[in-house]
Amino acid sequence: MAMHVGRVEEYNESKEDFESYLERLEQWMLANDVSDEKKVCTFLSVIGADTYRLLKNLVSPRVPSTMGYAALTGALSAHYKPTPVVIAERFRFQKRNQKEGEAVSDYVVALRQLSATCDFGQYLDEALRDRFVSGLRSDAVQRKLLSEKDLTFPRACEISVSMELASKNTMEFSGRQDPHHVNALTNAPNFFNKGWKGQNSCRCFIAMFL
Repeated sequence: MAMHVGRVEEYNESKEDFESYLERLEQWMLANDVSDEKKVCTFLSVIGADTYRLLKNLVSPRVPSTMGYAALTGALSAHYKPTPVVIAERFRFQKRNQKEGEAVSDYVVALRQLSATCDFGQYLDEALRDRFVSGLRSDAVQRKLLSEKDLTFPRACEISVSMELASKNTMEFSGRQDPHHVNALTNAPNFFNKGWKGQNSCRCFIAMFL
């Protein structure tokens, strides 16, 4: 019997969204050369009893084993992730400001996650830039960004991270801690904790989020 590459556990809604689970499952089937003819039986075998029971209810009176793979995954996807109401998603996006103690990098990630369901289309970068600048807690960083001509979202992120790092280094050199920045810098990724490594390092870090 051929050895399987890796393992895919049954779906658990409390641990993972269905879209991510499906992506991992499909990569697992690809790695293990699961043929199209066996996709349905493989899918039904690994999703687990609770998810299978839900699927039966969703597609009733049809029987899951008689349906196609796309129809089965589509039924579960529609259940776990219904089509969002764009205006409501954009409202949540526009209300998202940088939280006290939140690192700039975390704020960037949060905005990107919220923007995924806002249907901004070709205006995505502009929407991200505007919300990012408006929601920053630091007045100094905001003033700097607002003085930049033709500011882009990547450039805004780069400047903000640079200023956050500069603020951290200044506090370290002076032996002081700014209460408005200490939590953000403490909770920031390891990149921040390793100190300032120059502009190129900053750009490499920002590229992770863009």
